[in-house]
Amino acid sequence: MTTSDTSYLSSFLSWMLFGSKILGTVVLGVTLLLYFNQDKILYIPNPPGIPRTPDENPRGYKSPNDWTMKGRVRREGEVGIPFEDHMIRTKDSVSIHAWLLLHPQPENTTPYPTLIYFHGNAANMGFRLPNAALMYSECKINILMVDYRGYGKSTGSPTETGLQLDAEAALEFVRTHPKLQGSPVIVFGRSLGGAVSLYLARRYPASVAGIVIENTFLSVSAMTDILLPLLKPIKPYLLRMHWDSGEAIVGADQPVLFISGGRDVLVPPAHMKALYNLATASKHREWFFVEDGSHNDTWEKAGIEYYKVIPLFT
Repeated sequence: MTTSDTSYLSSFLSWMLFGSKILGTVVLGVTLLLYFNQDKILYIPNPPGIPRTPDENPRGYKSPNDWTMKGRVRREGEVGIPFEDHMIRTKDSVSIHAWLLLHPQPENTTPYPTLIYFHGNAANMGFRLPNAALMYSECKINILMVDYRGYGKSTGSPTETGLQLDAEAALEFVRTHPKLQGSPVIVFGRSLGGAVSLYLARRYPASVAGIVIENTFLSVSAMTDILLPLLKPIKPYLLRMHWDSGEAIVGADQPVLFISGGRDVLVPPAHMKALYNLATASKHREWFFVEDGSHNDTWEKAGIEYYKVIPLFT
């Protein structure tokens, strides 16, 4: 090997070493960025261009009073949905904003079921009013809508443990509300809200009579494999959150309704099917598939059938 060859090899190895250091630094930087910012990636209380609080929302998304008891946007002179506006205190002293949509309850009649509505990971609860108003009207149920900590008017910042405390506070609010005594409690969740619902149903099985989940992921770990497959080797060291719905649903004996959109490109329908297959302890499980439903519009694409199947689980 000539002196020229030796010099070339030495230069090449130096550049390889330099490149490896740069690559390692980039990988380490990205890993640390994901580790410390994963809450901000999953929880999006205020997407760009979207109002932070319901008060700032357009008409129809501000308040249950924007809607009639028949599930239509209220016109001037019409009566809105009867509701109560609350700030619910959690065990760690966070205040979460909630709307309780109430049906007038005639004396000496069986109480209407109460559904706790846990929404997805982006924006405030006001943007779910079109869906909730129709649930209220068509399913004849009371509905407690809640904004997680850090969302809408709620205080605090969202974390997995924090949202679990929010869910517990919502359940305790329903259980102790004087107008809801004897009302069966149903938990409903879309996407992230499904994970919250399953946590609550597993944690308090005697207090949750039924479960409805829509386009919910199997776990954060399983979603990471889809969205960031290159992180799979370091995933056990990287993930600080879990939301393991697959684990939560095993052993749940409540009736469970699985609502899945066939065109959901965010959470693959296979996740919902896997949850369905794991729910073997359920007294009754039902698969409601909406072929042209995407992640956020499955309830719209399903039409009136959506509101016919939910009461079977209330």
